[in-house]
Amino acid sequence: MHPDDLIGFATPSDPQLHPDGVRVAFVVSRMDFEADRYDRKIWLWDGAEARVFTHGPIDTRPRWSPDGNSLAFLRASGKEGEHAQVAVMPATGGEATVVTSLALGASEAEWSPDGTVLAVLGSEWGTGEDLDDDERTRRAKRVTGAGYRFDTQGWLADRTRSLYLVNPDGGVLRRLTD
Repeated sequence: MHPDDLIGFATPSDPQLHPDGVRVAFVVSRMDFEADRYDRKIWLWDGAEARVFTHGPIDTRPRWSPDGNSLAFLRASGKEGEHAQVAVMPATGGEATVVTSLALGASEAEWSPDGTVLAVLGSEWGTGEDLDDDERTRRAKRVTGAGYRFDTQGWLADRTRSLYLVNPDGGVLRRLTD
C-alpha cells in the first residue's frame, strides 16, 4: 500500500434511520490530501441505492425530524477558525439553511419530539477577560494531565458549553443553561 492509495478509502458512520423505516442518512468520510483534512458528506440510502445528499465539505451528525420532512446536521466549512454550525434541509433535498451562529460552534443537535425546535449544544468563550485570538494563544496554560489531548478538541478550559433551543427555520437562540 502507498499513501496515495488512502484517497480511495471511504468510511461510513453515524447511520440514522428515517421515520419511514426505509431511508437511512449516514456520513461518509474520505481523505482530502490537497486540503489536508477529511471531507465528510451525508449520504442517503433510499431503499434501492445510496447517493450523496449534502455537498460538505464537512457535514456530520445527521438527525431526522420526527415527521421525516427535514434533516438537521452539523456543517463546517473546513476553513481555519470556522466552527461547525447546525444546518437544516428538506428531506427531499435542496439547499441547507444554517440556523446557528455560535462563536465556537455547535457539537450536538437533536429534534424535540414534536419537531418544532432543536436542542443544540454549543460553545462560547468563557466569561471574564475579553482576549483576542493572539492573546488567547500566548496565554500560559497549566496542564496537569494528558486527557485534553485525546478528545480531538484541544484546550477547553477557557470555553463554556451551554444548551440552547432554536427554531429549525432559524432565528434567535434561546439559552437554557449557563
